[in-house]
Amino acid sequence: MAGLLVWLLFEYVAHRYLFHLSLSSVMGRHLIFLIHGNHHEDPKDPLRSIMPLTVSLPLGFLIWFSWCHSGIPAHDSAFFGFAAGYTVYDTVHWSCHQTSSRGRLARVLRKHHLLHHHAPIHGNYATTVPLLDRIFRTHIKIR
Repeated sequence: MAGLLVWLLFEYVAHRYLFHLSLSSVMGRHLIFLIHGNHHEDPKDPLRSIMPLTVSLPLGFLIWFSWCHSGIPAHDSAFFGFAAGYTVYDTVHWSCHQTSSRGRLARVLRKHHLLHHHAPIHGNYATTVPLLDRIFRTHIKIR
């Protein structure tokens, strides 16, 4: 459970503060575009809806290695929770962009996430747990 909770906070913080970082240098702007801006450029592109394995596997290894050396007694279980959260996130995120979202929960998550892409203001950074946007006051209210 601890790993899953860490993932949920990581998902929100990374999306809000890293993926939407505004940098002044050309190289910095290009890096942010490669990390996430290209997804905003074409949100319907199925190849831009999830992180490619060439990125997620090495990052996953580094995160697992960090958990192993963190001193946390159940580091493998914690990492499993983190990885499970990431897998759910990738599935939900891909579904938000690539499916018609059947079911009430799927429609709520899709609407919440698509507002992130199409609203005239910034917000709705949490993809799998929209409650985090309410807690951190980044929920986009539509009238």
